[in-house]
Amino acid sequence: MKKSLNVTSAFLLVFIVKSYGQLGLHPAFGVKVGGNRMFTDVKNKPSNFQLRGVQPSEGFQVGTWATFPINKWLFIETDLDFQQRQNQYGDPTDKTKVVAVNTFNYLGLSGRLGGTYKNIYLTVGPRAVVLLSKKVLGGEGTQAAEWGADVRLGYQYKRFRLEAFYQQSLSPYHQIAFSDPIEIKHLFMAKMAGITLGFRLFGKGK
Repeated sequence: MKKSLNVTSAFLLVFIVKSYGQLGLHPAFGVKVGGNRMFTDVKNKPSNFQLRGVQPSEGFQVGTWATFPINKWLFIETDLDFQQRQNQYGDPTDKTKVVAVNTFNYLGLSGRLGGTYKNIYLTVGPRAVVLLSKKVLGGEGTQAAEWGADVRLGYQYKRFRLEAFYQQSLSPYHQIAFSDPIEIKHLFMAKMAGITLGFRLFGKGK
């Protein structure tokens, strides 16, 4: 009985591996680099004059990605990257005047489910980031970690891929509390949009 079970298990394993190879479903690994633009929504927006002027600004990211196919059309993808974000405190009375430029450096990890048709693919899933360093006006309220959603639309040509992404934070990256007369926390929520260029180092893609 045990021998028969082992033979059956070995047969199934060989069949799965052989079928997987015939379908061309191979894991792939690559690198990427790109730019982003961060927009900020402030929940419980204060009447504080300075905070009214939170403006979007540019940053960049560099990292790696890996793809693990499920079948011909579906796959799982994960990214590990270093991401820099910036925003600005602008003067509401003078849009050309910048009070301060805030810089946040993160290590980010995302896992997404994707679908592909020919060379076009779409992935959706959660993303988490950990704060590495910051240079922020009033930086005592910056959060050590943040999580959110990550959506990506891309086009792959041989070893190269061009990808547009949108990331929405579901937890604040910064918060400031004011007492007037009770304490109210003003939560800074990030929206990110950007483009990356990737290159496949290993594997045969999706």
